[in-house]
Amino acid sequence: MMSVPGSKIVSSSGCYQTYNIKIKTCKHYRKGSTDSTVYIQLYGDNGTSTSRHKLDNLWRDDFEKGRTDKFKIKDLDVGRILYIKLALKHTLKEDSWACDNVIIEYGGYNDEFPVYDWVFHEIDVIRGDGILPKSATWGQLQEIIEKERQHNKDRFPWVEKSNPGDESWMLPRFTPAKDLHNVPHKLRMEDSRFKHISDLRSAAKLNVVIAKFRGLFRPIKKLDDYKELITHFRIPSDLKPCMERWYDDEEQGRQMMNGANPFAMELCAALPPYCKITDKHVSGFLDEGKTLEDEMKNGRIFIVDYTQWTQGLKRNKRYKSDSIMYCADCLALFYSPGDGRFLPIAIQLKPDDDDYVFTPDCGEHDWMLAKMFFRCADTNAHQWIYHFLWGHGIVETVATAMFRCLSRTHPMYKLCRGHLQHVVVIDQFARDVLIFDNSPSNYTRSINGSVLAQRRFEVFDFNDLNFPKLLKKKGLDSDKLQNYYFRDDALLLWDAINSYVTDTVKIYYKEDQDVQNDGQMQEWINDLAMEGFGWTDGNPRGCPTTLQSVDELITFLTSCIFTSSVIHAATHKPMFDLYKFAPNAPGGMRLPIHKRGEATMERILDTLPDETMATILLGSAFVLSELPKDEIYLGDFPMNLFTEAEPRKVIDEFRTRLGEISRKIKARNAAAAVPYEYLIPETLPTGTTA
Repeated sequence: MMSVPGSKIVSSSGCYQTYNIKIKTCKHYRKGSTDSTVYIQLYGDNGTSTSRHKLDNLWRDDFEKGRTDKFKIKDLDVGRILYIKLALKHTLKEDSWACDNVIIEYGGYNDEFPVYDWVFHEIDVIRGDGILPKSATWGQLQEIIEKERQHNKDRFPWVEKSNPGDESWMLPRFTPAKDLHNVPHKLRMEDSRFKHISDLRSAAKLNVVIAKFRGLFRPIKKLDDYKELITHFRIPSDLKPCMERWYDDEEQGRQMMNGANPFAMELCAALPPYCKITDKHVSGFLDEGKTLEDEMKNGRIFIVDYTQWTQGLKRNKRYKSDSIMYCADCLALFYSPGDGRFLPIAIQLKPDDDDYVFTPDCGEHDWMLAKMFFRCADTNAHQWIYHFLWGHGIVETVATAMFRCLSRTHPMYKLCRGHLQHVVVIDQFARDVLIFDNSPSNYTRSINGSVLAQRRFEVFDFNDLNFPKLLKKKGLDSDKLQNYYFRDDALLLWDAINSYVTDTVKIYYKEDQDVQNDGQMQEWINDLAMEGFGWTDGNPRGCPTTLQSVDELITFLTSCIFTSSVIHAATHKPMFDLYKFAPNAPGGMRLPIHKRGEATMERILDTLPDETMATILLGSAFVLSELPKDEIYLGDFPMNLFTEAEPRKVIDEFRTRLGEISRKIKARNAAAAVPYEYLIPETLPTGTTA
């Protein structure tokens, strides 16, 4: 912990000190170098400061991208350095500088000053020890911290309050930007990440053109023809082995548990009133002598119900067409017979209508098309509710409130920044090209993304980000669910993240009063609840407005980090594997739902997406799923925000535990019929990235 001087100012002793200075310029931005003259001034705990020193090495172009520059200055001994001031003097033109950190060796100390920000004119950077507000007792430190926090509120303003009908109405609030190049500099997309996404978008667009041209000469005449739509060399065309059985009920159930939407289901204790599924429909698929009521009581029936989310919502139009796409207001019942399988036993495509209830006994084509309509609704719900709203929108609001309220010296800022670094800019990218009404994503999915997310956000409960509680609430902690690898792996990661957060928090907070008296944390949680979530209607959606205990703080931080890393990855990484073959996960359907007895293979092909719809969908999934070579994975901390030994030890222990989890998952996968590889820690981005 940082020690700071009291109110008494001690005069300089007149002694001199040699300061060896290393300054690292960020490697991620071509425009992060500076041609301006850089100055430094050191402020110490004896109340004195050095002169302002020009930093310049003769015959060397200092402060270039990725470079560490070394300087030596001799000046008054200021005691232990508390903070430094970096300043730019612009020459021919005004530029900016992306500085990572400053390390100063002097008098037996080797102190780090984490910057990880852009310098435009000048910046004060306090030594890297984590400081709670109660520890910043020296007036000048308080002044520096409050000045930074006020500047942060200017840099990260909330988007203006909207009205019903606006695109941002009833969505988590965010920081406005003209486009992704105009997000706050602190969160700018790295050059390599931007190039990566641009290259993938180009490949996806070219694939659409080639597929459309192919369709002129070789139109889709059978389901396997969809496999030939991947034509660009950058886009992997191989399918997972399990996808060869995509139509099989056991595989459909496996994808429900371990696919892209693995917590959309819940235990079914009673059927909703609009459900017309009865024993006569499903008795042949339950254990002998069992009724639907029996198996609901036994905890073996699970339901996925999208009726309430999609009913009444306007459907999108197809790409460059006035034709409306279709999506069923559907629900499905799944059965866990106790032998490791998870089976769909009934699908209802229209509420309150027995003619639209389907089971495996209905005939091959009727059942296949019913499953496709259900998967269409599932794909829309996955993309706009569980991936976009949960993995992006909620996390972006958490991040925005944090960057507004916490100073860089705050230990919880240091804990969370790496996990929340990329979500703001990637969400701006989504607003630029994916979410708006005429975006390619909306052309290929039946339901408008923002409208579906708005409906779900109205009843969003922040407490659902507590993963163990969510499982219990939905009945997914049941031992009746076997081979539920997503749940098992996610719980291991929740425990690891919770331990990492707990051990870090308890370094700085010794009792509940420390949390209650932390004005920065209290401002973060209140800003998040009332301005982030409750900005349209005053409803904080289960988010607390204050934190009263160490345990509450730990749960809050664990939920945020877990959602940004694990939940986002679980809903993001499987997309391309499952979306690339359109019959398995159609985004939009071209014909209305069918009644029993109406389906034929011809109708199935006429209902499924055409070549353009299918290739745009797989292209967008490819762009979002393919990670850059320099992605940051869980347990990696390229920003050295913590400088003390204790939190660094906690980070090392976290990495060790992640390694143990990785080995456990891989051992399980080696014996699994279909491995679940989406939550292996070293392949898991540290936060929301795409």
